[in-house]
Amino acid sequence: AALAKLPPQLRRSLESEGVRRLRPQTAEALTRAFEDDQPQAAGRLFACLFACRESGLALAQLDSDRRDELLEAAVVDGGDAAIKIAQDLPGGQLTRPFFMADEDELAKQGSCVVYKVELDAEGKPEKFTSKPDTSTVAHSVLGSSNLLRVVPYDLSELPPLAKQQAQREQCEQLGQGIDVLGRRFKFLAFKTDHK
Repeated sequence: AALAKLPPQLRRSLESEGVRRLRPQTAEALTRAFEDDQPQAAGRLFACLFACRESGLALAQLDSDRRDELLEAAVVDGGDAAIKIAQDLPGGQLTRPFFMADEDELAKQGSCVVYKVELDAEGKPEKFTSKPDTSTVAHSVLGSSNLLRVVPYDLSELPPLAKQQAQREQCEQLGQGIDVLGRRFKFLAFKTDHK
């Protein structure tokens, strides 16, 4: 099935990863999950897409049946189900282990997932990492998948004037927000100490 009839957030996220079609039963299952509990489904979809990027798995190049199975398991059943499917993928499709935490389970334990992207020189996300961590107030209120730690491109090698100009451009770009996996993240706070 084409993606046109999917909920907008689901459609944007899948299109951002080059997915253009789903099996009809997968489209129905994902749509139902978004209708039943949109925040949970959106969080699980983000976690799955982030895990794919982090592990080097290109969804658009994956066999469509396996891709749909992975997406449906992640959004409907959660991280453990998606991990089992990712572990069964043919060799060479993952460059790193596939890690998809269950945000709801972590929250019950007072933990969260910290999602982090590092930007390239053009301000595009290039490196994706995630890890469990102690929950913060922001994570508790907004949810892990609604917060993103952004590491700007390292400008230390630039001459002073070029560095100042590049820093201004970075701040302007971050102030406008960045698109990651079909979602727009707006600036919330500046943090200097990264544990």
